Amino acid sequence: MSLTPAELRNFISDGRTEALFTLLLDQLDGPWNTRKAVRSGWRVLQRFLDERGASLLQPLDAQTYQQWLTREYRGVVASTNNRLTQARQLYALLIAAGVTDSNPFDGQAGQHNPAERRRRAYPTDDVLELLAHSGPEDAVLVLLGAHAGLSGPEVSRLTWADLDHALTTITVTRPATSGRSVPCSAELQQALAALAEARGATPLLGQRPSGRVITLQHSADALTDSQLRARIYRICERAGVPYRAWQALRNHAALRFLRTHSRQEVMVLMGVRSLTALLPSIRMQQEAPPDS
Repeated sequence: MSLTPAELRNFISDGRTEALFTLLLDQLDGPWNTRKAVRSGWRVLQRFLDERGASLLQPLDAQTYQQWLTREYRGVVASTNNRLTQARQLYALLIAAGVTDSNPFDGQAGQHNPAERRRRAYPTDDVLELLAHSGPEDAVLVLLGAHAGLSGPEVSRLTWADLDHALTTITVTRPATSGRSVPCSAELQQALAALAEARGATPLLGQRPSGRVITLQHSADALTDSQLRARIYRICERAGVPYRAWQALRNHAALRFLRTHSRQEVMVLMGVRSLTALLPSIRMQQEAPPDS
């Protein structure tokens, strides 16, 4: 970077932090998507400073920022910790460029975030709220995660041919595997039947649609991970429910399965190959058993 520390400080004092972030981003290694995520974290920090009439050139209390992040992200530890790491990166770059001489985030480790906390589950009441604010396809989407325990890619690949005619069983196929059978809950069966009818089929007469179960408007392509997250986020917004990642729906399913199946059976149902992958759900069950 050819600019002097004084010129870089002028970017901050003149309110041109976005241009500064663009320059600093070039100093980072890694894929462009990763660097964009880091810049997003810098923008969050700048918003925090703007709300207080402060700037990157002034002293900053890292603990106050962490508390603000905790409120912004509704207690989601992983999001808060990520933003703290990104803020630390920003100040490290500013120090290297001679803009400042101290990093307020040195030693700010964030919160302990064990696996069982990272892998939260949607509470039963929240799942019911999601369903109450879903149309036929979104209701199936929620239940494929919360009751059947399918992964995001499995949901995206799922076709009507993967369901038996009675809509009671899903055959989940993966490359290089023989697949597994997952039972449909009564609620999922009803949601699938309603979706089939919405698409012009009559399940009672043995009819069902063709193609993908979860679709993209005007496209035969499968949902990408980001599109799946966006769909769940919109449902959460409508329902007034805190957004959690798709894995939290799967965790809800794991907790349901653990009430009626052995751990080995749940491993098969969830498509996991080791008990270690199931341990966070087991711990959650021991701490707060689900009520449905």
